[in-house]
Amino acid sequence: MILGEKASANPIVLIVQGYINGQQVGENIVDASLASGTALAAPFVAYGFPDETTAKLRMLHGDGTTVDILSFAGFISVIVEDQYANPISNYAIEFKASDVSPYCVPGGEDRLSALLVPVGDPCMTGFPTYTGHWGQIFILD
Repeated sequence: MILGEKASANPIVLIVQGYINGQQVGENIVDASLASGTALAAPFVAYGFPDETTAKLRMLHGDGTTVDILSFAGFISVIVEDQYANPISNYAIEFKASDVSPYCVPGGEDRLSALLVPVGDPCMTGFPTYTGHWGQIFILD
């Protein structure tokens, strides 16, 4: 049996042991019989999972905008997909902020670094300005 390429054709979300979040998979309900009358006692289900070996990132939001320090730079959002554009859950992604450019510091000293802040972090009550640190702020979602 060869399952389809698109989980979106008949999607469900499964919670698989060891996963933190549910994974969208394609549900295939199969029933079969022969011309002679022999048939399966009951249909069975086969799930098509995304192919993690072909995982790639696709940017959903964010454009590499450069702004002044202590200014809101915007949101960064990506999706992990397989070669058929099926979303892949539970895939670790590391975001990294670039250092602040030298022009931001009087005298050209590059001593301020950027700051990555997770969404919902309690330190962001004064959003978008984080008063406890100098540097650009990137919100992870």
